[in-house]
Amino acid sequence: HVLQAVVMDPGIQVRKGPAPLFDTAFGLHQGFEVRLLDQDGPYVQVRLVNGLEGWVLRRSLRTI
Repeated sequence: HVLQAVVMDPGIQVRKGPAPLFDTAFGLHQGFEVRLLDQDGPYVQVRLVNGLEGWVLRRSLRTI
């Protein structure tokens, strides 16, 4: 079963790694759906439909 989630915050930064010290790869806006791949502390790795991947704070998502 693939875990999907939706972005709940108005705008979030998707980072290149699971910590604030990593550069921002891209941003997402509220309502965007992502696939959950991995977790590291408060961060989860996500993949977009177009294949882009990165790390976001778990609290900014809600599983669907």
